[in-house]
Amino acid sequence: MNHPTSPNRAARNRRDTVILGMWTAAWLATTALASFGSRLLWQENLLLTWLVIMLSVATGIGLVGGIAFSLLDSDQLIAFKADISVLIIGMGLTYIVATFAGLRHYR
Repeated sequence: MNHPTSPNRAARNRRDTVILGMWTAAWLATTALASFGSRLLWQENLLLTWLVIMLSVATGIGLVGGIAFSLLDSDQLIAFKADISVLIIGMGLTYIVATFAGLRHYR
């Protein structure tokens, strides 16, 4: 187990902070686009507005999920190593389940 102030831990904290900053910037950009795009860029196109809003919601969910996953790993509350592949598999499985649930519900 690494000591909290070890160089490895410090490098990981820097990397995680940069990743968090990128997710935050992406969410901020998609939220601004959803807020101002319909008036300034595509003149009230409802389909494009809905698509950008869904993108903003998905980015926000990714931001919150990534933060929670990272915290669980850093506090050693999960039994496995938190890799990006695990997050991608979780997102993929969630998408598949949600798609089939939606298809079944709106049949």
